[in-house]
Amino acid sequence: MQEKISQGQFLKLIIVIIISTVFLRLPRELAIVAEWDSPFSLILGYGTAWLIGLIVIWISLKHPGDTFVAYSKKILGPYLGWVFGLMVFLVFMNFCILTIRISGITYTVAGYANTPMIVFSGVVVLLAVWILKEGIEVLGRVVEILFVPLILSIIMLFLLTVNKIHLDNLLPVLAFGPEPVLNGAVLAFSVGVKHVFLVGLLISMIQNLNKKIYAAYSYGLFAGAFMILLMVISTIGVFSVHDVKRFYLPPYHLAKVVEIGGFISGVEVILLGIWTIASLLEVTIFLYISVMIISQLLNVNYRDILLPLAFLFLSMSMAPMDNFQVEREIELLGIYGVMPIALLFVLLMVPGQLLYQRIRKNKPRTGDDSNK
Repeated sequence: MQEKISQGQFLKLIIVIIISTVFLRLPRELAIVAEWDSPFSLILGYGTAWLIGLIVIWISLKHPGDTFVAYSKKILGPYLGWVFGLMVFLVFMNFCILTIRISGITYTVAGYANTPMIVFSGVVVLLAVWILKEGIEVLGRVVEILFVPLILSIIMLFLLTVNKIHLDNLLPVLAFGPEPVLNGAVLAFSVGVKHVFLVGLLISMIQNLNKKIYAAYSYGLFAGAFMILLMVISTIGVFSVHDVKRFYLPPYHLAKVVEIGGFISGVEVILLGIWTIASLLEVTIFLYISVMIISQLLNVNYRDILLPLAFLFLSMSMAPMDNFQVEREIELLGIYGVMPIALLFVLLMVPGQLLYQRIRKNKPRTGDDSNK
């Protein structure tokens, strides 16, 4: 029996992948590229990614029950479609490996440097495997529960630090022309567009699929992007652009300045515990995308290859020398990996789908003519 999720679970999964994959790191990455124009770059980049997502949904609705891997073979042909699926797998395999490494980095940056990084990463991978072994329905239910404290932690952090935001730190805006905004938008797009491939997998598993899925997707993207925007504004507003560039995880440093009632501090420890959820969900979702794609390319059950691939990814995640190499690899993978395959999807699939529809529409007529 095919696994199913509701449109509400789909919406929450979109929110979670958008938030969990970047909210700890993206403020710094944007500050390096776009500086004071980071909020505008984020909006422009994620707005473009939203358009790509709408295209993916449009094509997916034409092939109900098929993932993008399956209908790529129909539209592009079995060989070209398989190659495209392999390209996507290789990109997301590397993302999965790097996110496993980051799940360990988060704790070493937070001060737990005496514990080997592989211990933290290994626990996260084991939990991710346990969730995925139970199927996408269980993942959907887990996300429904865990995304609430994740959302509340970001909103609470913003509200507790909003009185410390200095407007001067957010200026000058657009003082250096459009170039920083566009450069930052390219970075934001390369980060934000990753979620469209999750959309291309999940949409085949949604119960009672209809055109309301456009609204669910748009709400999910808006909510996720808004949470990240709060982090970008608050980190730059409290610390300044130059300080945010220095911090590896700006929101964690932001949590350190929080004081409740003028005397209660140490909130970062509580938030770090909640943000463990983000690391777990990030690894789980990227592992799911990677395993699902390769299982469909090889025509095997994803549960049969889940555990060996997870441990392979875990061992490979220890290869980078340091945190900055991981950061650099993620940036390069986004710009030269996920962004090109997302644009290639549009360039190949849109005309391919239109041609596929025309051929399908003309086939019955050809048959009728031949019988006359």
